[in-house]
Amino acid sequence: AVPSVNEPISVKEFIKTSGDGLKLIAYCFEDERFPRRSIKEVLQAYEGTDITVLIGPEGDFSHEEAELAFENGFIPVHLGDSRLRTETAALSAVAAAYFRYM
Repeated sequence: AVPSVNEPISVKEFIKTSGDGLKLIAYCFEDERFPRRSIKEVLQAYEGTDITVLIGPEGDFSHEEAELAFENGFIPVHLGDSRLRTETAALSAVAAAYFRYM
C-alpha cells in the first residue's frame, strides 16, 4: 500500500479519530505501564496492512498526548538505539513498514 498524507489536524483530534488497524507511536520516553517495543517486532507480528505511525515533534510528544494515544490503542515503539530527528524518524518508520511487506 502507498503511504498517504492527509490535511493537517491537531494531534489530539488525530489520535481520537485514528480508526482501526495497527496504531503505533514512536515515543522517546519509557512508561512502565506501556513499555516501548521495537517497531520491527511489532510489524512482524501484525497480519494486516493498515498501519498508522505517530512521529512527534522535536522534543517528543507531551505526556498528555502520549497518554491520550495509549488510551486510544496506540502501541509505543522505538526505531532503534539512536534518537532520530523528526524528519528521519518518519522516513525510518515508513521504510520499516515498507520492508515488512516487500
